[in-house]
Amino acid sequence: MIGNAKDARLIRDYFRAMMSFGESPQWQNNAKFGYQCNYNCGEFCCGEKVRWIAILEKKPKLPKGWKTIGNGCSRKAFLSPDGIVYKVTFDADYGLGWQGNRTEMRNIISILRMPSSDALVIPRATLFDLGKDAVMAMEFFPQMACNECHFCDECPTPQERRDFNAAARKLKIEDTHDGNIRWIPRQRRYAVIDIGISASA
Repeated sequence: MIGNAKDARLIRDYFRAMMSFGESPQWQNNAKFGYQCNYNCGEFCCGEKVRWIAILEKKPKLPKGWKTIGNGCSRKAFLSPDGIVYKVTFDADYGLGWQGNRTEMRNIISILRMPSSDALVIPRATLFDLGKDAVMAMEFFPQMACNECHFCDECPTPQERRDFNAAARKLKIEDTHDGNIRWIPRQRRYAVIDIGISASA
């Protein structure tokens, strides 16, 4: 197991409090009931109007030692003081919804049952069921400073990237853009840090 229920509940409660102050996924809110999507996510995450709640109390602060490290169409990722990633959905994660935490855990379990590949690694992960919500704790892989220049010893070679792409297709892992993968120089392979979309399950 990675992570713990106490931290999962702490960051979930913080994020739900932030949601009441107009927190939204990848959106720039231009009016009280309007927004513009930065990433052209489509109807799945841009099909409803943002609901604003009046700011009557002091805006909650991120818990001490925590960092916000990612913001997607359906989830936000936080890094805990002890170096564990926690993913919280924008809406309550009732079941196997689009790119929810329960969906990602189902995908991870399905992929781990398949023959492994030397070209990629699936991070260790734990799903914490908190009633209406499910929070995902996951192993952290930092972003490289160098973005695949192909000229230094740290970067992947074009062949290593092709090997990863082939392995991802074989395992039916989808949505493997640069924001969802991390290169691990010492292991010479990629980690897939977002498996919210997969055809394997």
